Formats: sequence, structure tokens, C-alpha cells
Amino acid sequence: MDIGPLIRSHVERCLQEEFELCRVVSDGDGDYPFEHESIVYYVGLVECGGEWWIRVFCPLVFGVKRSAKLLAELNDLNTRTPLTRAVWADGTVYVDGVLHASAVNRDSLGRLCHAVAHVSADMGDMIALVYGGLRTSAPSRDEETA
Repeated sequence: MDIGPLIRSHVERCLQEEFELCRVVSDGDGDYPFEHESIVYYVGLVECGGEWWIRVFCPLVFGVKRSAKLLAELNDLNTRTPLTRAVWADGTVYVDGVLHASAVNRDSLGRLCHAVAHVSADMGDMIALVYGGLRTSAPSRDEETA
């Protein structure tokens, strides 16, 4: 039995309750985008080894060259943020966190979403300024109405 649709339904309900929404809408990849301050982060479902995980992630800066200094910076950040991790992969710096599907409820998912959002908003400009690359951002209000 594929329990993916049941987990997706449960995650949607938790997101609706946490963010007081009538419904949540997934993007073309099946992830749920959310905005916080100047960033967009995503909530997605991942199956790994027959188990389901919920991943909250933010692609923060694109086109960043890997360096020992950058990796040390990300490692230092990871020692200070217990719910999230910052990683460099294929030229992009991400902030993410995961929950096993069995641990998902409104509170646990909400805490993880807020943690990823706050860490991303706090460190994105610094990473782009110090290490280069293009900062991702939420669309401005002017872009949304155009």
C-alpha cells in the first residue's frame, strides 16, 4: 500500500492549521512554497529506503564557488542551529531540515518551517556578499501585481 497520499494529506492539513490557510497549493515539483521576509522556502515529501520524510528547504544562493572558507562558515552555522543544516551542493547553498513522517504534527512541522525560514533570512545576504553568487528572494509586491 502506497501511504504517500495519506502523508501528503496530513502534511497539507498541518500546514493549513499552522499558517491559517484555507488550502495549500503545490508547485510543479509537488513542493509547497512559502514566503518569509525576503526568501521563499519549500516543504516537500521525500521517500527514502521505503520511509517517508518531510523536507523543509530553501535554495539560498546560486552560483557560489566552493571554498574551504565557505564550508567552514556553513559548518560553524550548523553547530549553532540544531533543527537546520546549511550545505553547499552543485554551486548552491541550501538551508534545510527534515522530519520523519511519523513525527509530523502541526507543532513539529511549524517549528521546522520557522527555523528554516529564519536561518535563511538571517544568513542569505551575508553568504552572497562574502562568497558571491546570486541571492534568491521572494517576488516583490510590485512584481506580484504586475
